[in-house]
Amino acid sequence: MDRLAVLLQKQADLQMHMKDGDPRLLEGEARTTFLQWNAFALTDELHEAMQEVGWKPWATSNHVNESAFLDERVDAFHFFMNMLLAGTVYTDVDSLSAAFFARYEAKHAKNIQRQQEGYDGVSDKCSECKRELVEGRCPIHG
Repeated sequence: MDRLAVLLQKQADLQMHMKDGDPRLLEGEARTTFLQWNAFALTDELHEAMQEVGWKPWATSNHVNESAFLDERVDAFHFFMNMLLAGTVYTDVDSLSAAFFARYEAKHAKNIQRQQEGYDGVSDKCSECKRELVEGRCPIHG
């Protein structure tokens, strides 16, 4: 079991003792509601993390409270893992971890290619729905 799979299993075990139970088993409205509140919680934790950073361009502080910043990112990661668990067809964490890693690797390679080709973020999107074109075609509008 790789490290991501270990963390996903720990998160699944934690969630099994919570109100909603194992996120991988949620269906229908319970699943979408779970994903929604985890997305909101994730963004809230990211906002809390940024409170530990002097990011405001109108202020003079450039501080990073490293320990607190790390803690808030760990909190955010819990909610991100919940979304990984609930938003998948995989019931075992090893398969989920492998699939996530493979998708990450593919996207990473694509991002490198985009940077090399001068990606503008516009020309490869559907003019109607703004989704990414696949082989020059919109997956929704053809």
